[in-house]
Amino acid sequence: MAWVGGVLALEADAVTFTPNLHMGRSRRFPLESVASVTGFADRPPRVRLDFRHGEPVAFSIFPAARSTIRTQDTSARDEAVRAITSRLSR
Repeated sequence: MAWVGGVLALEADAVTFTPNLHMGRSRRFPLESVASVTGFADRPPRVRLDFRHGEPVAFSIFPAARSTIRTQDTSARDEAVRAITSRLSR
């Protein structure tokens, strides 16, 4: 598992991950390929995207850029799960 910081964003038709400082390539996950999204773990809080085909991906979600890996604040994770689930149900 690689730990690369970046921005997870919900767009009109996809979830995207853009790494900070160009530490890798951006990834785009079309919503039509996402089967489900779940929040899990609390230290650090994580979001898992399961796909109709292929391996799932997981992201640690922090409430602020300067949050530590030991944070137990799940507010950002819970909001990400709610927003993505809402978009999937459209």
